[in-house]
Amino acid sequence: MAKLPGEIKATILNLLGQLAELIDEAGETEFVIFEQFGETEITISGLNELQNVRERLRNSYTRLCRLFLQVSESQPTAPAAVLNLLYLSIEEGQANLDAGEASIREAKRELGLLLEFRLSHPRCDSLNSDLQDEIAQMLAERKKAN
Repeated sequence: MAKLPGEIKATILNLLGQLAELIDEAGETEFVIFEQFGETEITISGLNELQNVRERLRNSYTRLCRLFLQVSESQPTAPAAVLNLLYLSIEEGQANLDAGEASIREAKRELGLLLEFRLSHPRCDSLNSDLQDEIAQMLAERKKAN
């Protein structure tokens, strides 16, 4: 194996673990939203965003794994271009992790608002178009306030 500093190896392995955890969390959040509310005009943008988050995280995970393996197999040293790609992939993976966490937090916040709305309107078992309009208005007002 081409020698990488122990700190870099630890960073890569830690980042891979965090990416995997967040891929799972995005999938779980997407599942809960879909199971609770289905694919409606209200939920579609959040569901699409969560799918995009999972794809970006999966791409970062795959790229980082592939480059880490390539460096590991390089003898006696890894080419500088591959090392540069590895370091860029670490940075990109961390950026995607941070952005993914923010997107998941936002989706969970909106899910909480939808659940709050459902609890305050017990007569609604499904989200008919009038209720969807009311929820959309409530979400827009909350976003303006933040």
